Amino acid sequence: MEDDCELSTKFRHDGASSTEDYSVDIHPLASRPWFLVAGDEGTLQVWNYETGQLVASCSIPHKRVARAKFVPQEDWVILTDHDYIHVYEQRGDRLKEIKSICANNESLTWKIAVHPLLPMMLTAAGSKVKLWFWSPKWKHVSLKNCHTDLVVDVAAHPLDAGTFASCSVDMTIKVWSRETNLKTLRCRNKVMSVQFGWKEWQTPLLFASTHLPQGSDTGELVIWDWKKGSCLATFGVHPGTPRAFFPHPAMPYLVSADDKATIKVWNETSCKIVSSFSVSYLREVNCLVPCRHANFIAAGGRGTAAVIEVERTGKGGGADSDDDAAGSAAKAVVAAALLRMLSMNN
Repeated sequence: MEDDCELSTKFRHDGASSTEDYSVDIHPLASRPWFLVAGDEGTLQVWNYETGQLVASCSIPHKRVARAKFVPQEDWVILTDHDYIHVYEQRGDRLKEIKSICANNESLTWKIAVHPLLPMMLTAAGSKVKLWFWSPKWKHVSLKNCHTDLVVDVAAHPLDAGTFASCSVDMTIKVWSRETNLKTLRCRNKVMSVQFGWKEWQTPLLFASTHLPQGSDTGELVIWDWKKGSCLATFGVHPGTPRAFFPHPAMPYLVSADDKATIKVWNETSCKIVSSFSVSYLREVNCLVPCRHANFIAAGGRGTAAVIEVERTGKGGGADSDDDAAGSAAKAVVAAALLRMLSMNN
């Protein structure tokens, strides 16, 4: 029986500007229930989502933030704008910029993935991808044999040290071991997001969302075995352009979202839809990230950012409104593959 679930707002931040687009992150340590909110009109704040109190902040009026991430190894916040990588350190209730690195970037799009343990991160701008190291000193490597068009997302593998992924509208996903291209996965549509699995049995899995061909305002979800280079399933049509698709680290669910602020929750082994929600106050979803240690997700929208709780209700059932014959067959294939891997690790 499928568990049903509900989404409820744990913490909500409404900005001073209704047009500011927010990038968000949740601190990976359970001892720090912190929610990072960074906006493209100068907002940089860290909130305690349990108490609703502002932990630290600073004003960055001259920076148009593209992405912002916690760096737990160093107690930093790293953010990117059009031309620079900025490193902030928390000092009391203030965030103090301690380093600014010119990235020699001519593109207006920056993506960033920080490795959860190692002193490295992956950034993307335009069609270029760079691997950065900050210990013992800052340096970077420009990755070769990269993408031929705009890179829209990057991810760090939480379990496989030094493994990253990048995806592009050129319809490819590339998996990297530091600066070596391990695998190139070729998709049938533009790839809009990419994320590795968080659990041991998900180590070889890669979760991606794609945008259907021009003229279609819909997206679908794809699960890959990146080590074998095989696509396990394509399913789950979204009504808008997909923004995120990932397995939740602390719950038995897959979560996806699109730019129309629709968030869908799926069973992680059967891939059947459990629930679908329209979070209208976000207006659109620019960024969606999971909490690693609790049943939360963080969403960055336009003018609003929120920590959302995913609650299991135990009602059972789960809607199958997105199923069709082809979709059901694909889900059966991936369910069998995932269940085989799960049984081998139990």
